[in-house]
Amino acid sequence: MARRVRARSAIGAGIFVACVLASSACSLFERKPCAPPVHDPRRDEKELLRIEEDLHVAYLRHDAKYVGQVLADDFLAIDASGNHYGKAKRLAELADPTDCEYVTPFDMRVRVYGDAAVVTGRTKAKCRADGADMQVSTRWTDVFIRRDHRWRWVAAQFSNLPSQ
Repeated sequence: MARRVRARSAIGAGIFVACVLASSACSLFERKPCAPPVHDPRRDEKELLRIEEDLHVAYLRHDAKYVGQVLADDFLAIDASGNHYGKAKRLAELADPTDCEYVTPFDMRVRVYGDAAVVTGRTKAKCRADGADMQVSTRWTDVFIRRDHRWRWVAAQFSNLPSQ
């Protein structure tokens, strides 16, 4: 009797696995790969634009907690002088006492490539550092990778533009 119960359980489990594989468009028998998850590029674009806007607000407010949640551990930035640095320095920049009146992103464009995305844009900022007001204009490129169903900021590069 115990053997029959175990056999029925095994058959039931086998049928369950077969149904799951059939419903996910996978097959162990035909070497057919599982279908990748379907993403909506328009939704991804809106989400990435929101993340960029939130990052700019976080820089204005020196919010290292938010920026740290978006940054990937292997983040790499290249600054206007060609120097490169990682996540630790990017977060340390937020401790800088520079007070900005505004940090405004504009002219942003998003290109989504499945689980990777490139966001380009420009930023204007008016800040006060060392007792002097300065206006800064930059053009930048940010790269994001979707990991664990969340967009992570993995790379950045920016160039300073002449003040206008």
